[in-house]
Amino acid sequence: MKNSTLKAAIVLGMTLFAGATAGAALDPNQVREALPKKTESYLKEGVISGGDRETRAGMVRNIRRALNGNFERIVIDLEAERAPYFQAAMEPEQRRIIVTLFGSPKLGFNAKKVAEDFKKSPLVSHVELFPKIEEDSWTFALHLRAAVPVEVFELTSPTRIILDLKGGSALLAELAPKAVAKPALKAKAKPKALSAARLVTKPAVSESEDEGNSAASHAEDIPE
Repeated sequence: MKNSTLKAAIVLGMTLFAGATAGAALDPNQVREALPKKTESYLKEGVISGGDRETRAGMVRNIRRALNGNFERIVIDLEAERAPYFQAAMEPEQRRIIVTLFGSPKLGFNAKKVAEDFKKSPLVSHVELFPKIEEDSWTFALHLRAAVPVEVFELTSPTRIILDLKGGSALLAELAPKAVAKPALKAKAKPKALSAARLVTKPAVSESEDEGNSAASHAEDIPE
């Protein structure tokens, strides 16, 4: 029952998303086409679309992130000659970016590894990888720590979809996850001094006895 409810909710959400991204309810100035290179053209809200509508059955190999100057770069690695048709919707009020890939994409990445990597992100609080319930499309969401402008473009050789989240050095430093300090090691306790009563004085040994003991003590060091 829970699985069917979840599936219905996801289908409904994706249907509403598809309707919104069709452009009917959006200002044309908020709809932009992804370019094949970086142009420093950022959008804080609206929809960016790109890719090839004829590309089918590509595979999502990885979703990764890295800091690059004053922005954080999100890379979607694809196994396809060209990126399939896609839409990236920026929702600043919800502080999230919803990305949908069309063309029956297959998923070939380690979801746990992707989620762990995004825990180190200064701008993305977490990534939500929705189950693939529609044959023709797949959706995931980037939940942001702050509503920042985004530039989306696509690259080839190898095929990638790029999302650059512009944060600025000050914001990146402020939002970056802080390392947890390890507890300081306790200093080892100094050995207690022996009382005079417990001190034992060895008896004096004559020179002849000492030489004999010395020879005996080193006998075991001689190899057979």
